[in-house]
Amino acid sequence: MKANYLVLSVLAASLFVNACKKDEENATPAPTPGTPAAINPIRSYLAANLNAARQSFTVNATTGGGITGNKGSHVDFMPGAFLTASGSPVSGMVQVKLIEVLDIADMILLNKQTVGIYGGQLRLLRSGGEVKIEATQGGNEVFIIPNGAVVSIPGGGSIDPEMDVFYGTEDSDGDVVWNLSTDTIAIQDSVAWDTTGTSTSWFYYALYPNSLNWINCDYFPSGSLATVLADAPDGFDGTNTMVWLALPSMNGLGGAWYNGSLLFETYASPIGYQGVIVGLHVDADGNYFSSFTNVTVAPGLTVPITFTPTTLPEFVSAVDAL
Repeated sequence: MKANYLVLSVLAASLFVNACKKDEENATPAPTPGTPAAINPIRSYLAANLNAARQSFTVNATTGGGITGNKGSHVDFMPGAFLTASGSPVSGMVQVKLIEVLDIADMILLNKQTVGIYGGQLRLLRSGGEVKIEATQGGNEVFIIPNGAVVSIPGGGSIDPEMDVFYGTEDSDGDVVWNLSTDTIAIQDSVAWDTTGTSTSWFYYALYPNSLNWINCDYFPSGSLATVLADAPDGFDGTNTMVWLALPSMNGLGGAWYNGSLLFETYASPIGYQGVIVGLHVDADGNYFSSFTNVTVAPGLTVPITFTPTTLPEFVSAVDAL
């Protein structure tokens, strides 16, 4: 049997110094993977999940107001925060939509990876949580003034002070690549937003963005990177299979693409982290198969992965348990 390889990270070993926070480091997107010859039905499933995760609110543009998502993300809009495309102030009610992508399960089921550009290369990020914020009035997109909103993403009972603000660029397949911003981030401790039901403090990453859409708090972990290969069965390609490398301890996810020559390729991963190679396949009859393989990222690693029959609810349960 001819082997197909899922390349789960492709960059040579390197070291990242987190102190550098220049937008220009991330200004140029990396090359876009080739589009498969046929549409992958799994992408349609993930897109439907994303649409179902979209929450709707209304905010008074003149007085401002706050919204809170089902998973605890909070957005406060300042009075007079909204602008039209021409730069005119917006008055009246604004429709706001929010998507929260806070953990590994969200990232897989909504296909929102934590992959950023550094020095023109793509590599995994440690994430504190991703959100998408859309604002419209009468069906027309509206925008915000600089620092017109405060986006607070729950960090739970602990916080990571290395987090930075990243903005995401989403392609037509729904894949997101994150770009480092110089926008401000702070740490908040708000008992008023405490979702634990106890006296334990609940920390938030408070982001002060200058624009909306995809926003993430994360950073590039320091250390060396390695290439990981996953050996998949024949016939598992970009038209019927999707593969991710999940690193739960860093709340990071790297997706994969089919390059047309028996390879799924994804992004640089930090050596020494324990993770899971997750795969989902659908055959011509609409039957689903999943794969979950534990790995520790190391140089020169090739991992055979096998797929077993599943249903989409069973796959969701398995992903929730990661």
